[in-house]
Amino acid sequence: MKSQNEKINAKKQDEATTNRILIVFSLSLLLLLVVMFISRFVNSFAYYGAVTFCSFGAAIFGAAGAGLMAAAFVIRQKKHGLWFGRLMLLGGTSLVMAAMLLFIRLYTFRAFGILYAAIPIAAFLYMIYSIYQRDFFFQSIVAGCTAVTLYLFSRWLHHRPWHLVVHATYILAIALLVAAVPVLLAARKNNGKVLNKKFLPLNANYNMIFLTLGLMLLSIVTVLAAGSGIAFWMMVGVLGYLFVLAVYYTIKLM
Repeated sequence: MKSQNEKINAKKQDEATTNRILIVFSLSLLLLLVVMFISRFVNSFAYYGAVTFCSFGAAIFGAAGAGLMAAAFVIRQKKHGLWFGRLMLLGGTSLVMAAMLLFIRLYTFRAFGILYAAIPIAAFLYMIYSIYQRDFFFQSIVAGCTAVTLYLFSRWLHHRPWHLVVHATYILAIALLVAAVPVLLAARKNNGKVLNKKFLPLNANYNMIFLTLGLMLLSIVTVLAAGSGIAFWMMVGVLGYLFVLAVYYTIKLM
């Protein structure tokens, strides 16, 4: 039986986790609103104004983020933990905003569609990282990156010069999936540790992880062999498998 103090600490940890998730989703909504504003700005024939706004905005937010991060580490040395967390949050948000504006500045119209998908996906991945087991988070990253790779293959394979990026992404995806096998074998042998650092929990389901790696590798190789015509439907299958994983690990939490 848990003691009263353990129950109180567990409740405080749950509340802190919930608050962090709410903050991340609020920030993601703010970023989406910024993207929508710039998109409307560009579509209103103010292209050069939007480009100028993104250039100056990236510089301002980048400098502000770097300054806030530096201030956070100075405060950390003085052991002001509360302000350290706040400054790190503001600094990190500023740097993300700077990176997003720079990305829009470089790729403009293509950037909007990517950001509309990437921002909520990042928020959901943070929620998975905070709530679920680490092995599900790892599998979510693997399945998500595989889905993105398949989407690139179906959408941009025949568009120059993007076909070079697509082929490079495919080679990188296959290499990472293969390289993950010895890493996971080492983690299973060392109670979830890799290079003496905790990588997966003791109760991680390695059979499920290896199954996920195998299915993702099979989907990529199948599309390479059969052509880009089935890449989109293979991506749908990967996302469906990710949904099944989410249901499985949600039931395990209950």
